[in-house]
Amino acid sequence: TEWLELISIFLKISLNVAKSLNDGVNTMITGFDGCNEIIIISSITQILLNKKYRTIEGFKDLIEKEWIEMGHQFIKRSGLIR
Repeated sequence: TEWLELISIFLKISLNVAKSLNDGVNTMITGFDGCNEIIIISSITQILLNKKYRTIEGFKDLIEKEWIEMGHQFIKRSGLIR
């Protein structure tokens, strides 16, 4: 599945986005409609930049803000519903 390589790519991109934002560079993450990759990169970047999201409560807020409100279909993608 090459998941480790994929995670490495997400971390590298997120680090580059975080560095750009930290340097005051306006940055936009784009992708195809419904792409999990954009939400993953955005979430990792926010965890890198804001220590609030590194707490349990902050992480729950991040999941709600970035994943649930954006309509991610956790149950459907988990394979629990056919």
